[in-house]
Amino acid sequence: MNTIVKMTAVTLAAALVTVSCKKEVEPVLSIAPDVKTLVFEAHGKTATSEGKKVSTHFVVTTNQDEWNVTSNQSWCTVQHHDQFFTVSAEPNTADTAPEEATVTVTAGEAPPIVITVTQKKAAVAPSEPAEPSTPAEPAEPSTPSEPAEPSTPAEPAEPSTPPEPSTPPVAPELSISPAVDAIELDVAGTSATANGAVVVTIFTVTTNQSEWDVTSDKSWCKISKLTDMFVISAKYNSADTSPEPATVTITAGTAQAVTIAVTQEANTPAPPTPPTPPTPPTDNMTHLDGNNLIIGEIGNLINGEQIDEIRIKCQPEKGDGMMEFLSAPYSNGQAVIELPNPVDNKFLIANWWGFASEKGAKSNLFKMYAYYKGQLMGTLTATEWDGKNWGRTSFHYYYSDKAYRIDYSTAEDYWAVDISAGWNVVAATSINSVWTLESNIPTKTYKWKLN
Repeated sequence: MNTIVKMTAVTLAAALVTVSCKKEVEPVLSIAPDVKTLVFEAHGKTATSEGKKVSTHFVVTTNQDEWNVTSNQSWCTVQHHDQFFTVSAEPNTADTAPEEATVTVTAGEAPPIVITVTQKKAAVAPSEPAEPSTPAEPAEPSTPSEPAEPSTPAEPAEPSTPPEPSTPPVAPELSISPAVDAIELDVAGTSATANGAVVVTIFTVTTNQSEWDVTSDKSWCKISKLTDMFVISAKYNSADTSPEPATVTITAGTAQAVTIAVTQEANTPAPPTPPTPPTPPTDNMTHLDGNNLIIGEIGNLINGEQIDEIRIKCQPEKGDGMMEFLSAPYSNGQAVIELPNPVDNKFLIANWWGFASEKGAKSNLFKMYAYYKGQLMGTLTATEWDGKNWGRTSFHYYYSDKAYRIDYSTAEDYWAVDISAGWNVVAATSINSVWTLESNIPTKTYKWKLN
């Protein structure tokens, strides 16, 4: 089965954070980079943490409705954006360090995150001590004037001392992290490799120039520029050839430009297979047939566990918990649920995701809950199954009232996909501890799993 999958904003907390669904979802709050201390230089332009230079631009991940960030000192300021914040410091011209600041990040019931911020004192050159004054010599008694001596020729002038050489100007600097000169995007355009290793294509820019920019010379290679970061992504490559290589160029004032050569994998088609008869609804595959969701056999029921009802729930726009959406009986190893299209506006929430291209979209993630005689047994997800072991990919179901594109990346997560209006099948895949997406899932078996 070929399943076209799409990732959305709301899946940040609900779909990709692994949580035991036999209990309440734990509140989540994290930042990237994950640091506990920041030390600003006296000039206030750069900072370090545990001796290493770090970005002062922090991406926030949370499953709470709102989040906030504050600083308790006026010299240390914070700027709140849609899904990230920045910490900055005024230049310190004093010969003492300012009072220690505390930056606090909060989100609903999640444990707060605290960053201790300090700043170095200004480098002040010590002043030279004054020379003690010499007391005047007492005047000699006058003596009779002697006959004038013949004048002595003037001594030749001492050669002038050349001026001290001036301090050379500070050399312009520009660098990126990770420091790579070439990457290859996968077919989906959502993850990449460099020198054979998986890399996340969000880059931090460090420069001593006042402005910087980033461009791509090919339209298929997309650039999303943030405050001191940028993201490289591409749309799904449906062709059996790779697009023409692109060059991403980063510039900053008079600093030497940095370039990244970008390529994308070709979509090599699988060898043709003979046609197969339609799969009956009771198989182990996950189905979204138009607006009909078909839930088949549940593969990990143990110790006589039984299921007699499936309920679909979603997060309310305000408040905690989950809101009832639909329900259907589960009998003879299956449940068929007709999903409405369009979905009533009361079940949708405003798209709070800061990097979505369509800020007016309303959407939601809809999760399946299994019940027996009114008692919650757990949540259901369709998960990759090889006959013995569960795989790395799981599926969720998502509705959006508008189409848009989302670009987002951290060290643990990467999304750069197009969202369609209507119902979407969402796939979350973990590769080397990095959650990413696959826009084309090969024909495999996916069995419903009780979590």
